[in-house]
Amino acid sequence: MTTPDGNIVKFSATIKKKGINPYVGVPKKVSDSFNKSGYIPVSGRLNKTPIRANLVPTKDGYILYINGEIRKAAKVGVGKNVHLSLKLDTKPRIVPMPKELIGALNKNTKAKKVWESLPPSHQKEFLSSLNYLKTPEALKRNIKKPSGLILVLDCFSDKSMYWTPNTLTLFGN
Repeated sequence: MTTPDGNIVKFSATIKKKGINPYVGVPKKVSDSFNKSGYIPVSGRLNKTPIRANLVPTKDGYILYINGEIRKAAKVGVGKNVHLSLKLDTKPRIVPMPKELIGALNKNTKAKKVWESLPPSHQKEFLSSLNYLKTPEALKRNIKKPSGLILVLDCFSDKSMYWTPNTLTLFGN
């Protein structure tokens, strides 16, 4: 699916930085052309590099974060002008669950209950960080005690879990 009128939207922008995150500002006419609000899933190209991302709403309009992998593949950086062609991405965005996490959750029913109670966005964030790891050792270490900002989950221990909106932590019985 493309924009409601069937077109791929094209624009150019300069990569800027918000905190530590490189991004491009999305022109209002571009974000409006998708006829959606909130996060807008898109796919397309940054220069000639394929991308799949979300347009993110901010108080000043929409932005598109440009991660390190995409910047490296496109050979661009902060301050560089880029050309984007985007369309609405309607394909499901399923993040696979590593078998190590499945096993850990199956061993700890309390952890599994808490995992299942997490909002899908928190589960996805956690799974994305695990899937980015390069070695089995790093995966096991991060399942046991991830360094992510959103949650901390120790599925390998037999401890009780406590959920707050910002973090999932464990404490002994």
